[in-house]
Amino acid sequence: MVELENRIYKLDRPLIFNRLKNITINGNDAVLILDLLDSDVMKIEECENLVINNIKALHVEPSGPVGCTGNVIVINGGSNITISNSEINGCGVVGVAAYDSEDLKIIRNYIHKNSSFSIIYMGPSVSIKYNKFENNGNKNRIAYRVSSGWPPKEYLDADITKNGLIMEGNIFR
Repeated sequence: MVELENRIYKLDRPLIFNRLKNITINGNDAVLILDLLDSDVMKIEECENLVINNIKALHVEPSGPVGCTGNVIVINGGSNITISNSEINGCGVVGVAAYDSEDLKIIRNYIHKNSSFSIIYMGPSVSIKYNKFENNGNKNRIAYRVSSGWPPKEYLDADITKNGLIMEGNIFR
């Protein structure tokens, strides 16, 4: 287990987790602020059995009209990844953008102020449970597609279970 100190971490480049296995990161309410508006705050690449818990991740507040062009958390591949008890705050374009990740769990997070979507998910299986979505673009809806490609086939903002997707107990405001 990796324990972060409860403090503000000012990042000058994205945090990259590449091919990690069997790791739990306890943020202890740490705040991760990326100073680059055109980069993702966190990139998770091909990790297995990774838990990220109790962090706040965001970009520095933009000074101009353009805002951010990076996402907050991007997940590419991997399996059994959990993001829990965290605050995922725009100005990120997307709060959590996940592609081809199996058994992804997004649980008990506060996901807000992302300019395009709270979550984009394309892949075989995801559980999105007990999150609060507030003031995200596209009416707080989650963009969902089982296979790759754009645009997504569905935009969701209610509990549903089908095709590897479980949404349960979420609040959309």
